[in-house]
Amino acid sequence: VLDGLHDGVCLLDSNNRVRYLNPRATSILGDLTPGWQPDHPLTHLGPHSLEDVRTKEAGRALLEFEADDIQRFFDVLVVDEASDKRREGSWILTMRDVTAERSREAHDRRQEQLAVVGQLAAGLAHDFNNFLHAIASFGRIALDGLPANHSVRQDIEEILHISHRASALTRQLLTVSRRQPMNLRPISLNDTIQASRDLLLQMVGE
Repeated sequence: VLDGLHDGVCLLDSNNRVRYLNPRATSILGDLTPGWQPDHPLTHLGPHSLEDVRTKEAGRALLEFEADDIQRFFDVLVVDEASDKRREGSWILTMRDVTAERSREAHDRRQEQLAVVGQLAAGLAHDFNNFLHAIASFGRIALDGLPANHSVRQDIEEILHISHRASALTRQLLTVSRRQPMNLRPISLNDTIQASRDLLLQMVGE
Protein backbone atom coordinates (compact mmCIF):
# COMPACT_ATOMS: atom_id res chain seq x y z
CA VAL A 1 0.00 0.00 0.00
CA LEU A 2 2.75 2.45 0.98
CA ASP A 3 4.66 1.73 -2.22
CA GLY A 4 1.73 2.99 -4.28
CA LEU A 5 1.23 6.28 -2.42
CA HIS A 6 1.76 9.61 -4.16
CA ASP A 7 3.25 10.96 -0.91
CA GLY A 8 6.73 10.01 0.17
CA VAL A 9 6.80 7.89 3.35
CA CYS A 10 9.97 7.28 5.34
CA LEU A 11 10.38 5.38 8.65
CA LEU A 12 13.30 6.50 10.84
CA ASP A 13 14.73 4.95 13.98
CA SER A 14 15.89 6.86 17.05
CA ASN A 15 19.26 7.48 15.36
CA ASN A 16 17.63 8.97 12.25
CA ARG A 17 18.58 5.93 10.21
CA VAL A 18 16.11 4.91 7.55
CA ARG A 19 14.23 1.65 8.12
CA TYR A 20 11.89 2.03 5.16
CA LEU A 21 11.48 4.24 2.10
CA ASN A 22 8.66 4.00 -0.39
CA PRO A 23 9.51 4.80 -4.05
CA ARG A 24 8.06 8.30 -3.86
CA ALA A 25 10.16 9.12 -0.78
CA THR A 26 13.26 7.90 -2.60
CA SER A 27 12.49 10.29 -5.47
CA ILE A 28 11.74 13.27 -3.20
CA LEU A 29 14.80 12.73 -1.03
CA GLY A 30 16.87 12.57 -4.21
CA ASP A 31 15.67 16.13 -4.89
CA LEU A 32 15.86 17.40 -1.32
CA THR A 33 19.13 15.81 -0.26
CA PRO A 34 21.24 15.01 -3.33
CA GLY A 35 24.18 12.83 -2.41
CA TRP A 36 22.51 11.33 0.68
CA GLN A 37 22.84 7.56 0.99
CA PRO A 38 20.15 5.38 2.66
CA ASP A 39 22.78 3.81 4.97
CA HIS A 40 23.56 7.23 6.49
CA PRO A 41 21.48 9.07 9.11
CA LEU A 42 18.97 11.50 7.62
CA THR A 43 19.61 14.83 9.37
CA HIS A 44 18.55 17.43 6.79
CA LEU A 45 15.93 18.00 4.13
CA GLY A 46 17.64 20.34 1.72
CA PRO A 47 19.02 23.24 3.77
CA HIS A 48 16.54 22.54 6.58
CA SER A 49 17.41 20.55 9.68
CA LEU A 50 15.10 17.60 10.32
CA GLU A 51 15.23 18.47 14.03
CA ASP A 52 13.89 21.96 13.22
CA VAL A 53 10.98 20.39 11.37
CA ARG A 54 10.26 18.10 14.33
CA THR A 55 10.08 21.01 16.77
CA LYS A 56 7.67 23.03 14.65
CA GLU A 57 4.01 23.14 15.64
CA ALA A 58 2.44 19.73 14.96
CA GLY A 59 5.75 18.65 13.43
CA ARG A 60 4.73 20.11 10.10
CA ALA A 61 6.57 22.50 7.80
CA LEU A 62 6.46 23.86 4.28
CA LEU A 63 10.00 23.62 2.95
CA GLU A 64 11.18 25.81 0.10
CA PHE A 65 14.41 25.45 -1.81
CA GLU A 66 15.79 26.11 -5.28
CA ALA A 67 16.86 23.40 -7.69
CA ASP A 68 17.97 24.06 -11.26
CA ASP A 69 16.76 27.69 -10.92
CA ILE A 70 13.26 26.44 -10.03
CA GLN A 71 11.58 27.11 -6.69
CA ARG A 72 10.36 23.83 -5.20
CA PHE A 73 7.94 23.44 -2.27
CA PHE A 74 7.45 20.36 -0.08
CA ASP A 75 4.86 19.80 2.63
CA VAL A 76 6.66 17.75 5.31
CA LEU A 77 5.16 16.06 8.37
CA VAL A 78 7.13 14.31 11.13
CA VAL A 79 5.18 12.05 13.53
CA ASP A 80 6.58 10.36 16.64
CA GLU A 81 5.80 6.63 16.90
CA ALA A 82 5.91 6.74 20.69
CA SER A 83 2.37 5.37 20.82
CA ASP A 84 3.88 1.99 19.93
CA LYS A 85 6.22 0.93 22.78
CA ARG A 86 8.07 -1.43 20.47
CA ARG A 87 8.96 1.51 18.22
CA GLU A 88 9.52 4.17 20.85
CA GLY A 89 11.96 6.81 19.59
CA SER A 90 11.09 6.07 15.95
CA TRP A 91 9.64 8.58 13.50
CA ILE A 92 7.40 8.60 10.48
CA LEU A 93 8.32 11.20 7.87
CA THR A 94 5.86 12.04 5.09
CA MET A 95 6.67 14.35 2.20
CA ARG A 96 4.55 15.79 -0.58
CA ASP A 97 5.72 17.89 -3.52
CA VAL A 98 3.30 20.85 -3.58
CA THR A 99 5.21 22.93 -6.14
CA ALA A 100 2.43 22.67 -8.73
CA GLU A 101 -0.23 23.61 -6.17
CA ARG A 102 1.76 26.66 -5.04
CA SER A 103 2.25 27.66 -8.66
CA ARG A 104 -1.51 27.50 -9.27
CA GLU A 105 -2.16 29.52 -6.11
CA ALA A 106 0.34 32.18 -7.24
CA HIS A 107 -1.30 32.24 -10.68
CA ASP A 108 -4.75 32.65 -9.11
CA ARG A 109 -3.47 35.53 -6.96
CA ARG A 110 -2.05 37.25 -10.04
CA GLN A 111 -5.37 36.81 -11.84
CA GLU A 112 -7.20 38.36 -8.88
CA GLN A 113 -4.78 41.30 -8.86
CA LEU A 114 -5.28 41.79 -12.60
CA ALA A 115 -9.05 41.72 -12.09
CA VAL A 116 -8.76 44.46 -9.47
CA VAL A 117 -6.58 46.53 -11.81
CA GLY A 118 -9.12 45.99 -14.57
CA GLN A 119 -11.98 47.20 -12.35
CA LEU A 120 -9.96 50.25 -11.36
CA ALA A 121 -9.14 50.99 -15.00
CA ALA A 122 -12.81 50.68 -15.94
CA GLY A 123 -13.86 53.09 -13.19
CA LEU A 124 -11.23 55.64 -14.18
CA ALA A 125 -12.11 55.27 -17.85
CA HIS A 126 -15.79 55.85 -17.11
CA ASP A 127 -15.09 59.07 -15.16
CA PHE A 128 -12.52 60.21 -17.70
CA ASN A 129 -14.99 59.64 -20.51
CA ASN A 130 -17.53 61.92 -18.82
CA PHE A 131 -14.95 64.71 -18.66
CA LEU A 132 -14.09 64.19 -22.32
CA HIS A 133 -17.73 64.44 -23.38
CA ALA A 134 -18.00 67.77 -21.56
CA ILE A 135 -14.76 69.08 -23.09
CA ALA A 136 -15.75 68.01 -26.59
CA SER A 137 -19.28 69.43 -26.26
CA PHE A 138 -18.15 72.85 -25.07
CA GLY A 139 -15.40 72.81 -27.69
CA ARG A 140 -17.89 72.24 -30.50
CA ILE A 141 -20.17 74.97 -29.12
CA ALA A 142 -17.24 77.39 -28.99
CA LEU A 143 -16.12 76.43 -32.49
CA ASP A 144 -19.61 76.87 -33.96
CA GLY A 145 -19.77 80.39 -32.49
CA LEU A 146 -16.54 81.58 -34.13
CA PRO A 147 -16.14 83.05 -37.62
CA ALA A 148 -14.16 80.95 -40.10
CA ASN A 149 -11.08 83.18 -39.93
CA HIS A 150 -10.92 83.58 -36.14
CA SER A 151 -7.43 83.19 -34.66
CA VAL A 152 -8.43 80.66 -31.96
CA ARG A 153 -10.27 78.24 -34.24
CA GLN A 154 -7.12 76.19 -34.76
CA ASP A 155 -6.59 75.91 -30.99
CA ILE A 156 -10.15 74.71 -30.41
CA GLU A 157 -9.87 72.25 -33.30
CA GLU A 158 -6.72 70.89 -31.65
CA ILE A 159 -8.64 70.51 -28.38
CA LEU A 160 -11.34 68.52 -30.17
CA HIS A 161 -8.71 66.41 -31.91
CA ILE A 162 -6.97 65.60 -28.61
CA SER A 163 -10.28 64.80 -26.92
CA HIS A 164 -11.03 62.37 -29.76
CA ARG A 165 -7.67 60.65 -29.21
CA ALA A 166 -8.31 60.57 -25.47
CA SER A 167 -11.62 58.83 -26.17
CA ALA A 168 -9.69 56.16 -28.07
CA LEU A 169 -7.49 55.74 -25.00
CA THR A 170 -10.61 55.32 -22.88
CA ARG A 171 -11.77 52.52 -25.18
CA GLN A 172 -8.39 50.83 -24.72
CA LEU A 173 -8.78 51.02 -20.93
CA LEU A 174 -12.25 49.48 -21.20
CA THR A 175 -10.81 46.73 -23.39
CA VAL A 176 -8.17 45.99 -20.73
CA SER A 177 -10.93 45.72 -18.13
CA ARG A 178 -12.83 43.41 -20.51
CA ARG A 179 -15.91 45.61 -20.38
CA GLN A 180 -15.71 46.28 -24.08
CA PRO A 181 -15.11 43.70 -26.82
CA MET A 182 -11.78 43.91 -28.58
CA ASN A 183 -11.90 45.37 -32.08
CA LEU A 184 -8.55 44.51 -33.62
CA ARG A 185 -7.61 46.26 -36.84
CA PRO A 186 -4.40 47.23 -38.63
CA ILE A 187 -3.16 50.79 -38.12
CA SER A 188 -0.56 52.95 -39.81
CA LEU A 189 2.23 53.68 -37.35
CA ASN A 190 3.33 56.68 -39.43
CA ASP A 191 -0.16 58.18 -39.33
CA THR A 192 -0.39 57.61 -35.57
CA ILE A 193 2.94 59.35 -34.96
CA GLN A 194 2.07 62.20 -37.32
CA ALA A 195 -1.25 62.72 -35.55
CA SER A 196 0.66 63.13 -32.30
CA ARG A 197 3.30 65.42 -33.76
CA ASP A 198 1.83 68.76 -32.67
CA LEU A 199 1.17 67.52 -29.14
CA LEU A 200 4.66 66.06 -28.86
CA LEU A 201 6.26 69.28 -30.09
CA GLN A 202 4.39 71.25 -27.43
CA MET A 203 5.65 68.84 -24.77
CA VAL A 204 9.31 68.46 -25.78
CA GLY A 205 9.87 71.58 -27.86
CA GLU A 206 11.58 71.88 -31.22
